[in-house]
Amino acid sequence: MNKQDLTAMVAQILEEMGQPPQVKAGAYSPTAPQPEANPTPYEDGDFVPDVTELDLRKLYLTEDPENGEKFRKMKARTPARLGSGKAGPRYKTLTMLRFRADHAAAQDAVFSQVSEDFAQKNGMVEVQTRCRDKDEYLTRPDYGRCFDAENQRKIRAAIPGTPRVQIVVGDGLSSAAIEANAMDCLQALREGLKLKGIDPGTPIFVRYCRVG
Repeated sequence: MNKQDLTAMVAQILEEMGQPPQVKAGAYSPTAPQPEANPTPYEDGDFVPDVTELDLRKLYLTEDPENGEKFRKMKARTPARLGSGKAGPRYKTLTMLRFRADHAAAQDAVFSQVSEDFAQKNGMVEVQTRCRDKDEYLTRPDYGRCFDAENQRKIRAAIPGTPRVQIVVGDGLSSAAIEANAMDCLQALREGLKLKGIDPGTPIFVRYCRVG
């Protein structure tokens, strides 16, 4: 094929590409039978049930288990994703939706803040690391492990002498977990120390805290 033949072939292809379609879009009808749409149990305007309200301790999706009753008893003791079932080689839709919802909640917890009055209403002295905001806290972990001079003075003022035990609460990567669980853990820790004759002192709350 010489250059002239190649040029003619390219011109013919371009001409064919520019031709209008033989069948108009509005007149098209499929030749093969199309599957019917499956009806849904919901009407327009209905709300789909919230998957985050499902109790993972009771959510058991394994079909035809060998010993389902004992597995349910074990599952009732943990919110771990056990007995989630499969649809072929994949997880079931409900399992995946719940996982994605929990993952979204975890991401929200990372970017959320512990309430401003959390330390004050729980009798703690609040200090802050060198991180100025949440963005810097996430991008500069080293700043979350040190304090400026002002916060160092606040810590020294809050800790008289050399205590045997000093309780420190840090906001970490989940402010939701701190607000939900920190005070219960702190109360149990204080009571245990008092039983051993140890003064728990004044706890310190560290905002934008990293563990080195």
